Amino acid sequence: MKANESQVYLSWRYLVNDDEATGFNVYRSADGGPGVKLNGPPLLGTTDFVDSSANLAVSNSYYVRPVVDGVELAASDSFEVAAGAEAKPYLGVPLQVPEGGVT
Repeated sequence: MKANESQVYLSWRYLVNDDEATGFNVYRSADGGPGVKLNGPPLLGTTDFVDSSANLAVSNSYYVRPVVDGVELAASDSFEVAAGAEAKPYLGVPLQVPEGGVT
């Protein structure tokens, strides 16, 4: 999500079946272009990243690729930050009320 006027904060889940030595590479695709790796060595011991180099006037899509034993695995689903998105300290998730109301 857009954290402020110059940064995007990214966070993802560490899965129970991920090995303790799993690292992560973070990629950004600006305005539909090719994905560009944002970090140096794989990120270890954390599942978040702050992108301070994005052009926030265009849409940016982000995805993460786990790295196990030096091998980069398949990419996660991507998440888009729209051009000119409003900065928020949270990500709102719409909830659906079951038919007939709350049970």
